[in-house]
Amino acid sequence: MEPERLKRRLIRVDLSTTEGRLKFILLVSALIIIIAAGSVGAIAATMTPGFCKSCHEMLPEYVTWQASSHSQLACTKCHIEPGVVNLLKEKVGAMKQLYQHVTKTYERPIFLPEEKEIKSEICFQCHSNNREYTIAGDIIVPHDKHIKRHVDCTKCHSGVAHAKIAERGLTATGSLAAWTPERGKKEMSTKYVKPEMDNCIACHFSRGVTIRCEKCHKTIKTPDNHAAINWINIHGIKAREDLKYCESCHNYGMKMVALNLDKEPVVQYARGNQFCRSCHTKKPITHSKPWMPKHGTWAKEKGFTNCFVCHNKKPGESKEGAAQTFCNKCHWFE
Repeated sequence: MEPERLKRRLIRVDLSTTEGRLKFILLVSALIIIIAAGSVGAIAATMTPGFCKSCHEMLPEYVTWQASSHSQLACTKCHIEPGVVNLLKEKVGAMKQLYQHVTKTYERPIFLPEEKEIKSEICFQCHSNNREYTIAGDIIVPHDKHIKRHVDCTKCHSGVAHAKIAERGLTATGSLAAWTPERGKKEMSTKYVKPEMDNCIACHFSRGVTIRCEKCHKTIKTPDNHAAINWINIHGIKAREDLKYCESCHNYGMKMVALNLDKEPVVQYARGNQFCRSCHTKKPITHSKPWMPKHGTWAKEKGFTNCFVCHNKKPGESKEGAAQTFCNKCHWFE
């Protein structure tokens, strides 16, 4: 209908009559339906992965998603919480992203804001939290216990859809056009997609949860010699015999601090490894009374090297990984 013709009809609507009021209601209703249908269609169009790809800055995320195990799910399935209200809030908030795209003021790499990080409830739309074992069957992962401890799924599975390309700095610079489907497949390597043992150990360590092998593995257990009563006293001897033996397990999830200490490798390792430092900077059970009167004799018998694994000679030396008490506090050394 031509605009002029519609205008004339609207002007002729007499709201003082029942017929006129009905015509007016029908016209307004039709207009509302047209606007609503258009809005629904527009929202539906913006819910597709293809729409996300239309912004070239999202191309890295698109091609990695294509190569992921979640490629059958639309981006919005994970990035928008369920519910009409959440959908509308997201669409209103997306106007900022549109502005950044048009004005080219978006940041690289693009990170999810903290308030938009994917919550476990989104994962539970498809996944169960009752899983006890992995597909391989060796790793024991009581998912329900992790959820009760408020450990979100993305704490372990953050690379499942995009292989942590933003965290790895791969999208910070360079041509976005270089992100082809082949590049997406290449970046979605197992190393960045599956949970890493480093993350498991670091998280358990920080939360005070056991890191004994058999608690998480069915086929691997903590070495028998670690259960020996005197292991705490002799583990340093074993370390000097074969430091790689310690490194095979205690390097996982433990940050190594680079130290400028003119000392043997075992001392460097004990001072630099987060796991070792947690004990070596505290008073051990072997130093209980009557340690003080006899420590000089024992030091001469066993060698001062044992002392310098934890202690400095004097306060001027590096404090990294060292116990607070130093020899020069009571003794004088040249």
